[in-house]
Amino acid sequence: MTSKVTLFFYFAVTIFSLQMAQEKIDIPKQYITDPSFLEMMTKNPTPSKTLYAAPNGSGSKCSSSSPCSLKSAVDKLSKGTKLLLKGGTYNVKKGITIAESGSASAYIVISSAPNEKAILTSSSTGELGLLEIEGSYIIIENLTFQKVKAKEAKGISVTDGGQHHLIIRNNFFTKLETPKVKDDYGANAILLMGENDKGIKNVIIYGNTVTNLVLGYSEAISVAGNCENVYVLKNIVKDNTNIGIDFYGNAKYCKKPKLDQPRNSVAMYNTIEKSVSPYASCAGLYVDGARDIYLAENTITNSQYGIEIGAEEKNNNYPVKNIIIKNNIVKDNTETGIRLGGFDKSKSGIVKDCEFVGNTISGGSYGVIISKAENIKFDANKFIGIKKYFFDMEFTSSYTKNIQITNNSFNGSGKFRLYGKTNYNLDEFLKKNSSNKKN
Repeated sequence: MTSKVTLFFYFAVTIFSLQMAQEKIDIPKQYITDPSFLEMMTKNPTPSKTLYAAPNGSGSKCSSSSPCSLKSAVDKLSKGTKLLLKGGTYNVKKGITIAESGSASAYIVISSAPNEKAILTSSSTGELGLLEIEGSYIIIENLTFQKVKAKEAKGISVTDGGQHHLIIRNNFFTKLETPKVKDDYGANAILLMGENDKGIKNVIIYGNTVTNLVLGYSEAISVAGNCENVYVLKNIVKDNTNIGIDFYGNAKYCKKPKLDQPRNSVAMYNTIEKSVSPYASCAGLYVDGARDIYLAENTITNSQYGIEIGAEEKNNNYPVKNIIIKNNIVKDNTETGIRLGGFDKSKSGIVKDCEFVGNTISGGSYGVIISKAENIKFDANKFIGIKKYFFDMEFTSSYTKNIQITNNSFNGSGKFRLYGKTNYNLDEFLKKNSSNKKN
């Protein structure tokens, strides 16, 4: 193994602590631009007026005793309005566009009525977002999105750019399916796609359940292009046919390359299970073409890859960098716990300046697979029951550079392939790297 090189990674000393539901979420302040927005995560703003919709609603009163249709009620939204959807199934034919905006002191809220279950579905087979958000200062909560089979089947869609201060919380997404397995078609529970210079900023995706989606080559929860300060927190994502949670950029979604990367964003306390694609290997939690992302306290199990930090798109000016992966549980993933780096020596990009700290990687044949990457630190991680390779560096030191492995503990029969050519068993590796140990 090459000599160790000290890497310096910036951690904010101060953190934003949010007490909610008897739990605390600690987000490093470097990822926060608006603390007051995060405080809205579990708050219920007092509405200036309340509207009601029902599946068979009609007329224009939109009152509890005389609810209107969903579209009619959405057309009446204004700052401070709360729209309550009475229980039942709403067949959304062309998608519902929420164009109105609230304000910092007067959010628009769309929710199921108390103790009722509002279900949004569609018989459309084309390109569809059940709710398409164009406005800002909006809360979408306590809704069910289900049973859509369409070329593009999306639950909540936020595209183009300019939207900000959105909270998507406590919703249930299931059986959104695409029958067209092509790169351009797919299903998403939640899609953020920042395509213009304004981008999409300050979004909380909290406490949702996403299950049994047929995604094609899309992702269950996707944050793509020009997106900033997106917080994906405490979601349950399981039994989906591709990536669970995704931060993806450098794909020319936004024409300005310096803006075409999700950044300053967080995924924490999510549970991701069985992200398994029938078409290609996929990760439960995936970062590619992004920068300055914090992944902490997530649990990823029984997927193909647990966590992947990749660089599919080559952009030397804006590499994948500054990704912090901390205190995650990565268990029983079939191909590898961690996948890191650009997959191709010439065609793909590179992953730089990332830190893996305090993670537990257990079960499976591979702990970590590393390809095209530089200045990466693995410190104080636990590797348990790894059968084939604890670390497998596929490429030589021309492509895989400055990998620091310190203070980790290892258990299992795995070996170490370092910089593409040297194999050590565990005892041999520990002799040369004494800060590490057996567990």
